[in-house]
Amino acid sequence: MVVRVTSSKTSYDFDLMTDRQKIDFFFRNRMPRWFMTSLHDAMKREEPMLVGSLIMIGIDMLSGYFKGHPPDKGTFTRFLEEYFDYFKRHKGTKKKNPHYRKNLLRGKLNSQEYLTLPEIVYLIFRCGLDHSFMVYRGGSFSTSHRYYVRGCKHRGYQLDVDRLYGDFLKACRKFELDVRMRNTIRKNFLRRFDQLWKRG
Repeated sequence: MVVRVTSSKTSYDFDLMTDRQKIDFFFRNRMPRWFMTSLHDAMKREEPMLVGSLIMIGIDMLSGYFKGHPPDKGTFTRFLEEYFDYFKRHKGTKKKNPHYRKNLLRGKLNSQEYLTLPEIVYLIFRCGLDHSFMVYRGGSFSTSHRYYVRGCKHRGYQLDVDRLYGDFLKACRKFELDVRMRNTIRKNFLRRFDQLWKRG
């Protein structure tokens, strides 16, 4: 790896990195230093909304690397179904769409009476936080331990942040292993890496 040191700061020449160096840089440097430390600290301080918000960002970001292009609803829900055991087992389960025909969600989602669990996580949690800095319809990240995804009539959808946190850490480890071991996933990862990091 080409490393330039300038006044005690290290910078990397991404254009000259090998594929393995790119993978190591992301999983051994950027993820732990820029993301995981903050996530672990928020969990220790018992801040469920912050933990949940960070995990939504993490899933969104990793899903783009998983598919090799900018993240969207399809990459996000597919990543949940591939790397989170609960969502893989329950990917066919559908629940009532609380925003059915209320013109809050975009396009055809507004007219879908029922949503899959990964769609609920994406639309109610990820999009709510990203677009409006809230979980839509007053939902929240809870510490109930009884339900993973639960719809409450007067409180909106709730996600158990403890299970979400544990599953996210497992998903990160599984995804890194797939990037290192599976050709298609590695190619997608490197395509997205080059889109975001290469400077030449």
